[in-house]
Amino acid sequence: MIGKMFIDTFSAFDDLPKKYWDDDNTVFDMLKQVGRVSTFEMNQTLMDTLKRLEAKGKIKDKKAGYPWHEYEITDSDNQS
Repeated sequence: MIGKMFIDTFSAFDDLPKKYWDDDNTVFDMLKQVGRVSTFEMNQTLMDTLKRLEAKGKIKDKKAGYPWHEYEITDSDNQS
């Protein structure tokens, strides 16, 4: 029996190596492109980076529904 398999990704964070998930500028640049992160991609490193970006006033959580974490870019100046 031949079956079908569907492969899906949730956002561009799938393509970003996890070693960059703690880099504020890299994550900020990625959020400017995609605007959201899936709950299924989220890990502690990425959560910490997003919290730092929020604390710096660069992004704001839009409180999207499950499974998304959507962010508004509040500071397009890419300085940390």
